[in-house]
Amino acid sequence: MGRRKLISAAEAQNLLGLAADEDGLIRHYTIDAADRLECELRRRPHNKLGFAVQLCVIRQTGRFLGEDEQPPLAIVEYVADQLGVDPRSYSIYAHRAQTWFEHSRYLTNYLGLHTADRDDRRAALLAATEAAASGDKGLPIATAVVAAFRERKALLPSQHSIEKIGITMRQLAWAHDWHIREEGYTAAHAILVNAQRQLPLASL
Repeated sequence: MGRRKLISAAEAQNLLGLAADEDGLIRHYTIDAADRLECELRRRPHNKLGFAVQLCVIRQTGRFLGEDEQPPLAIVEYVADQLGVDPRSYSIYAHRAQTWFEHSRYLTNYLGLHTADRDDRRAALLAATEAAASGDKGLPIATAVVAAFRERKALLPSQHSIEKIGITMRQLAWAHDWHIREEGYTAAHAILVNAQRQLPLASL
């Protein structure tokens, strides 16, 4: 116990990162006719490209690009080639915060998604609890949390929030198991109370 990280950087990349290899580009970043029409409604080349990249990223990962997160050049070039625009124009889009926000809000509706609410978080907590009961390895727990949000068409919260859910439920599972085995009720109970204090639903 006491591990503060749920998943490694490599595991986080596999679970939440952007697929920039050839197979990933074809699978997740190929724009179909309906998507192309949406992109063409944006007049300026950098807005077309930025909108398309955002669309594909959200569809692949279930999350927005982070505030300072730059998509891999391979993604930008692959999408730009399909739209017939200069990939260098993405740098203009990346600095248009208001446009980025408006596109993100539009794409949330376009893709039938919603911001995670209390019910979605409860579902994620339950999924983490069930995964933690089967073992304390972080990746299966994190995967269960992510799957719960995605199944409910909820946008993923931050990686920090996902790990917080998983770590807390792993602690609770461990404390429960320790109590059952009667190896130290007082210590287990202290961990249980501390975990409950650290994970109010509204803070995730």
